[in-house]
Amino acid sequence: MANSAMAYVYWGQFGGNIGRSPIDGSSVDNAWITGGNNSLGIAVNATHAFWTNQGGVTLGRSNIDGSGVDQNWISGCNSPAQVAVDDNYIYWTNNSAGTIGRANIDGSGANQAWIAGCTSPSGITVDDNYVYWTNDGVNTIGRANIDGSGVDQNWITGCTNPEQVVVSGSYVYWANRGGPSIGRANIDGTGANQNWIAGCNNPAGLDYDATYLYWSNNGDSTIGRAKLDGSDANQSWITGLNNPYYIAVDGIDAPTAATVPTLSEWGKIILFLILGALGFRAMRKHRSAAYRSIIYP
Repeated sequence: MANSAMAYVYWGQFGGNIGRSPIDGSSVDNAWITGGNNSLGIAVNATHAFWTNQGGVTLGRSNIDGSGVDQNWISGCNSPAQVAVDDNYIYWTNNSAGTIGRANIDGSGANQAWIAGCTSPSGITVDDNYVYWTNDGVNTIGRANIDGSGVDQNWITGCTNPEQVVVSGSYVYWANRGGPSIGRANIDGTGANQNWIAGCNNPAGLDYDATYLYWSNNGDSTIGRAKLDGSDANQSWITGLNNPYYIAVDGIDAPTAATVPTLSEWGKIILFLILGALGFRAMRKHRSAAYRSIIYP
């Protein structure tokens, strides 16, 4: 997800095109970028769009306006499914190899097996602390520290052909293509609800903005939408697409989870309050003494 003056939703699709539409669905373009090879995955930031060419074993990139297309920006992938980006790196799932790849955000330093031991990894996302992916082959969601350490391939279990996974605020969300449903859990992986939003049709892609969660219904070529609390679900928010798979949304960033001060931070807060109270008391005593000196010189 990225910031943009005008919000768009983007989608990958079998056959090699990347589609795009304003977030209200007012102008669907199923061929916004052409010339790929099973371009299923899509991610965007403020300056570029990135996608997977699963049939061409490459990652593509363009400017955010669709110009400057490079279908072989990163090569040597193995059935890449989805991509994710942060300020420093681009990440992708190598579905056939069972690995997570990573490269610098400029495309240099590609490591096709940055994280190994996955089982048909599909969707992927990152936040400040962790990288998350779906293991479609064993119906789990994996997680590792943002540096690739602490790998847990079974962080969330009980999914049904999980595809894209995203993290927003206090929750993690994923698309259960075989559900067919949208799942949700707390940000620590507890409280998983595999059927949090039901009634989807082969959902694959998933993303969000400040107010809504969006998903692709690959089975009927629509994009669904619901509020971030799961209410007001509309399975046909945008219609007229061409078998959308993974999606990306740009717009205003969603609010992050509320942070609780640490013990050391609480200590500083309490010390500040004590010093403030002592200073106020001293000021009152000084003013009282000055007042008495005026009344009783």
